[in-house]
Amino acid sequence: MNINSTITTTEKQQFLNQIKVLEERNAAQQQMMEMTVNYLNDANKELEKKKQEVEQVNEKMYQSIRYAKSIQSKMLLPDHQIKDIFDSHFIFYQPKDIVSGDFYWFYESTTYKYFAVIDCTGHGVPGAFMTVIINSILNDIVREFTGLLPHQILINLDERLFDYLNKDSSSKKNADGLDISLCSINMKTNKLHYCSTHQKIYHYKNVEQEVVELRGENYSIGQKTTRVFKLTSSELEYQQNDMIYLSSDGYLDQFGGKENQKFKRKNFKALLSKIAAFPIDNQSKVLEKVLEKWKGGRQQIDDILVMGIQL
Repeated sequence: MNINSTITTTEKQQFLNQIKVLEERNAAQQQMMEMTVNYLNDANKELEKKKQEVEQVNEKMYQSIRYAKSIQSKMLLPDHQIKDIFDSHFIFYQPKDIVSGDFYWFYESTTYKYFAVIDCTGHGVPGAFMTVIINSILNDIVREFTGLLPHQILINLDERLFDYLNKDSSSKKNADGLDISLCSINMKTNKLHYCSTHQKIYHYKNVEQEVVELRGENYSIGQKTTRVFKLTSSELEYQQNDMIYLSSDGYLDQFGGKENQKFKRKNFKALLSKIAAFPIDNQSKVLEKVLEKWKGGRQQIDDILVMGIQL
């Protein structure tokens, strides 16, 4: 009886010891769990704080971009004022981002009409910053000097832009610049002159019903390594109802189609040949539809600007 009693007591003690070990283990696990929960709560609070900080930064950034958009929109001549210069025209303008590095420019004096498409280095805010500078310089040039031909304006633009971009640089290796197609029409003689850099101008001959490419110069404006003093203006003979098309490279460089390749100049020229006889208001719509079909679900890779002027 005493032996059985001793065994029972030992077993009870072992059982109690096991319970104690389990309780201690559970207590340790509970403490670890509480520490983990507290850590995660603190981490979540820190993440929420960081999230709010990022949202505040993003909001300030978007406010700046919206402000830049407002400035750029006011800089561009509104359509009703363009109609006062060229009654029959279209502008297909599709920035990649909220603001654009491409822009169009018009100016009319007592004798001359000027129009241009400009493609600045980059897109988005950096490109938009360049558009404001260049627009201002172009306006200053044509207001200071009357009767300039396109190449004279571009040489002047190159000098002023280069000096502006490098005024705080001793090395003078700024890579910012632009490509441009610029045309002028003398309203007294009805002569059209043009000059372009790294862009082609397209002339639709209404009588022959064909599109002719007008080649540009192999220069970029505003970069020291490519001074543009050898630029020249060319005279273009045209008939009434001919079309002049200016374009940045965004449309041509857009990837799409079955083989995911660039639209390319050949297709662009063929498209212009197709739409040139359409009513001017429809031409921009066709350009947009063709681009969307070509692009499919792919992202737009660059700012897009195409201008058409009926002469």
